[in-house]
Amino acid sequence: MSKFAYFDPTNGVILDWMDTAAFGYAVTPPAIQLLSLTDDQYAARSEGSFAVKNGELVPYVAPAIPAPTISDLAMATITKVRAMRTQVFATLAGIQSQSLANSDTATAKAISPLQDMLKELPDLDLSKCTTQADIDSAFKAGWAAIVAAAPAKVVSAFNGLVTL
Repeated sequence: MSKFAYFDPTNGVILDWMDTAAFGYAVTPPAIQLLSLTDDQYAARSEGSFAVKNGELVPYVAPAIPAPTISDLAMATITKVRAMRTQVFATLAGIQSQSLANSDTATAKAISPLQDMLKELPDLDLSKCTTQADIDSAFKAGWAAIVAAAPAKVVSAFNGLVTL
């Protein structure tokens, strides 16, 4: 036979289709990576994706992408929380500076505990979380606690940012 499927023996993925009667190849892959094909099999190569399994040409089925673990989901959410937190820190710093400039020391002083709470937010205990919804709920509760502790003049620092 002169028609072959050149494949990766670790996963069966077809790397190339070869017709040694029609084309000359400078380098021939090792025989263990070649599957002899009938003319019909070779002709069908353009009709779909194929692989080699147990020495047979079979339809290719992509491996399933594993679902993210709860740890993966938590880390992705923590990354989002850190980004939102950075924006809130910057807004709070602006409000604090403006409060000091306006001699509103009560508001300026009220911001420091909020900043401490923000610093601790990514360290929430997520050990009981089993779903993304649980993780989101835990962080929403954390944000809500910070907003609840904020004086009315400072709450605007959180507008539009606390969404998961």
